[in-house]
Amino acid sequence: QPNRIDLIFGEKAQKVIPISLKSDINFERLFRQKGAIKLQPDHITVSGPKIVVEAIESISTQSLNLQRLSKSVQGKIRLQEPKHQEINYSHQEVSYVLSVEQFTEGKVMIPIQASGVPIGYELKLFPKEVSVHYVVSLDDFDLVDEQMFEAQVKYDAEKARLTVKLNKESNLVDNIRLSPTKV
Repeated sequence: QPNRIDLIFGEKAQKVIPISLKSDINFERLFRQKGAIKLQPDHITVSGPKIVVEAIESISTQSLNLQRLSKSVQGKIRLQEPKHQEINYSHQEVSYVLSVEQFTEGKVMIPIQASGVPIGYELKLFPKEVSVHYVVSLDDFDLVDEQMFEAQVKYDAEKARLTVKLNKESNLVDNIRLSPTKV
């Protein structure tokens, strides 16, 4: 009697999947990440049984642990192993580039403009200026000036103190704070 071998064939498939970086990164005082971490490639092709491939949404890297950074770094990091033995990746590792920049805090004084004041009325503000505090890259510090910001209050006869809002701000700065916030 002949031996019998049963084979089950599943449909194969391939799919381009984004890579997600697992990381634990911190920086020296007054340093921060500049832009997104660049991965190359940032997508890989996954192939294997169709039912398994279709369920994969992203592939994680192994954990990238970088501590107390004060300069840009680059390197390679392996992808996490596939959970299914029949899954194949087009790449086993990716390259990363993490740009680091030094930052500082800046401050400018700008006049407060009033809107919605009825014709024939004059709105007296105290103080007339607001202090804008911000965080900026050391490289961009000299590029920031008061012309990049605009503060405004909206007239409201019901209120004794008006909230100062920033209508215009520079895209070079982060973590903007106004002082005072009400006039």
